[in-house]
Amino acid sequence: MIDYYGMDIRIASIINILFDANDYISSIVIAEKLGISESTLFRLLPQLEECTASYGLSLSKLRGRGFMLSGSEKAKKKLIADFAQKNYKPEFSPAEKSFLAFLHLLKEKDAVKLATLANVLKISESGAAKIVSELETRLTGSGCEIIRKRGFGTCIGGNEIAVRLAALNSACLYVNFNELMSLLYAYIHRSASERNILKLYSFTSAVFEFFDAETTIKNNFDIVETIERSTGVSFSDIDFILMFLYIGITELRRKNGFFIEPSADERTERVESEAKIVQAVSDADFFIGGNPQCDNEIRVLTEVFQSTEAYNNILPNQKEYERIAEDFITFIEGALDGRVAEQKRTAYIVYLQILHLIKRHKGLFSIQQNTSRLAENIVLKNNGMQKIVKPAAEYLQKRLHIPVSEEDGSVMLGFISPFFERNTRKISAGLVCASGLVVSSILKEKLGKAFPELDPIETISIRKLTDAYVKENNIDFIISFIETAPLAVPVAHISVRLEDSDIEQVKSILQNIRRGYENAG
Repeated sequence: MIDYYGMDIRIASIINILFDANDYISSIVIAEKLGISESTLFRLLPQLEECTASYGLSLSKLRGRGFMLSGSEKAKKKLIADFAQKNYKPEFSPAEKSFLAFLHLLKEKDAVKLATLANVLKISESGAAKIVSELETRLTGSGCEIIRKRGFGTCIGGNEIAVRLAALNSACLYVNFNELMSLLYAYIHRSASERNILKLYSFTSAVFEFFDAETTIKNNFDIVETIERSTGVSFSDIDFILMFLYIGITELRRKNGFFIEPSADERTERVESEAKIVQAVSDADFFIGGNPQCDNEIRVLTEVFQSTEAYNNILPNQKEYERIAEDFITFIEGALDGRVAEQKRTAYIVYLQILHLIKRHKGLFSIQQNTSRLAENIVLKNNGMQKIVKPAAEYLQKRLHIPVSEEDGSVMLGFISPFFERNTRKISAGLVCASGLVVSSILKEKLGKAFPELDPIETISIRKLTDAYVKENNIDFIISFIETAPLAVPVAHISVRLEDSDIEQVKSILQNIRRGYENAG
């Protein structure tokens, strides 16, 4: 039986994609759906094949066409049944847990006890308290806040628009849009018996399950499609999910008695798209229902609509703004020596923020500033990102030809930070062994397996081991099975048997070297 706890969460996503395909599907398509590179996909294939082989299934590969999952229907049904039982439960990150906690607080007017949140998140009360504190820090200055009532629990307070947009922006950061679209499509277009063909128990599906339990998913899906038809735009999957999530958040808040207050915005005219949105949502009782605050709800929904790529296709500089978003990500990668995962999605989010900068500069209706601190607080935890806030703002100002403050630059970086990965520098080690070539080769192989970050591991003769040799060959530290003279780099003296204490000694040296690189960076 497969070890679900040891399995990479992305394996489940790949299996889901292959189950949905009736033919071979290319590595490019699979990688794009997962938001990973092709090289990462190929590194996951051995684990994928091990997983499917345990059910008697095989991964068929055809050059030029891609991959297809082959095997009996019985074997496929067995795999489906195991996933449906939710045996596969990956550990959510603190940021993901804080967002799930936020979702559950969104629907409550009264304070929620820590014990209730702990039960929802399946963690201890002390763990729930830590998650609430993390959420409180992230929301600081965003316009919404975490309120703790001694003896009663925790609730959300503050500006209603800010609360909703904080939830929407967090979803943009942490939910996999491709996966959510797949779950949504299956829910709407497949029969009840087909709906859970392969149930992914990932963070995204946990969010989907929340909205399924608390909102009318089918109606909200229909509303987005009606808006698309009535306004004459064509939503991308990301556009569609953006609108769908906001409408779901609106329904959740409205039915629990939360309403948007009248705005100080003195607009007297409705833009054309706003009138069409009024018509599109006319059957949704949580927007209309005879409530005089309906206009306020429509106003904010219109702003979300105006943030979509489809709507902004009418802007004369839209393509230029898309290029600037992509170039800005390249600039950050170069400045911080790293890469941004899920480039297409991240560039889209940066593009949305650029549109809000443009709107604000031109004095157009824009509410994005309510939640700017949400992203900004993410940057505060990242020393590397903090260092380039000013250069980032200057870069955008030069390209956009409008004033861009350091706060604006910080917000942009905040939306990139969750997807940024530093380039991992390989650490070079020298191996000193007096037991002959065969023994040193065996030990070199063992060390390579125990510490894959070591590259290369060079075998060095004891008579060559000097500070000059180490410096000339860029060796970071020495692993030796015999006594050596003092050197300028760390030396791990270990036994030929490579015992646990030897492994810990090498591990400690590696950690110190990494810290040195990070501090230098």
